[in-house]
Amino acid sequence: DPDPNWDGRCSIQVAWTGNGGLQVYWILHYYWTTYFFRNINVFLITVNISGWYFKEDSYKSFWVQGLEWVLGPMAGGTAICSAVIGILEYLLSRVSSPCNIILGILNPLEWIFVCIGLCLKTVAMTYTKFGVIAMAHGGRPFCETAPKAFQVLRAHLGDAVVTDYVGKRVMAWCTYAVALAVAFIAWAWGDQVQEIEVLTEIPAPALIAIMALYAWLISYPFVGLIFVIFLEQGIGGIVEPGSDVRKGMNSIFASVFMGCISYFLLNFLSGVVVSAMDAVLFCFAVEESLGQKQAERFDKYGSNLYGSIKENFAVGTEPQDNSKNA
Repeated sequence: DPDPNWDGRCSIQVAWTGNGGLQVYWILHYYWTTYFFRNINVFLITVNISGWYFKEDSYKSFWVQGLEWVLGPMAGGTAICSAVIGILEYLLSRVSSPCNIILGILNPLEWIFVCIGLCLKTVAMTYTKFGVIAMAHGGRPFCETAPKAFQVLRAHLGDAVVTDYVGKRVMAWCTYAVALAVAFIAWAWGDQVQEIEVLTEIPAPALIAIMALYAWLISYPFVGLIFVIFLEQGIGGIVEPGSDVRKGMNSIFASVFMGCISYFLLNFLSGVVVSAMDAVLFCFAVEESLGQKQAERFDKYGSNLYGSIKENFAVGTEPQDNSKNA
């Protein structure tokens, strides 16, 4: 039977996919899925790098068995890590160095994150990437292996290896610079295609401010994409199609979108390199803890791997066991 309240006229309504609560759900789902596949990538890199490092036979095919592990019995630990690793890595980045702490204190918006990061620094260092690497090594549950991995790394390589190092910073800055360049190239291309000159007519002081804004926005690519989507939904229908304002918005939105996507892709590629470095450093820490270093294997190729690691990372100290004094 027809609805008695229907007036017989057709109307356009917002689809169920445009519900605000559903959009929040998809954002959170995307966040979790992104880190889940990222941890799978770390897991597969670890099993192959570890097989090469410890001279295992047929290590090149270890990724097949690793894929079965990470999607099978260890999927739960990977999922748990994926749910918390993003916020923990962000908190850790706020307190990983005195410079970052000072910058965070100068920004009132980050005060709460700096405070939480200082309180949860040990937890953040434990349940991040090295926890996944330890899970791949030990084949044990994530919550069991992560604390042990942190103790091994801190005792034999120091806190520096867990928080930051030169290679990671170099890859991050290169990724950052290329993504920012792609964003402004996309802006210039959008102006040229639409036969407008928005970018070239911006005064130098304003252009510097825009570059700073772009730099911040692209450094948080997920936020940047959400910004473009919601801003387009909010004011896209208000601006007259074909007008210069609409064309300018197209160029700006396209540039932010291209910059964020470029950052995502380049960050993935640099993440492969960084994850391989993390896996090698973890293998070194395990060898150091067992007293079974393989210096002769690397020295015969003309590279002093152990010497390079010791020169670049502070040596930790063995954790104190106070239980005997109790």
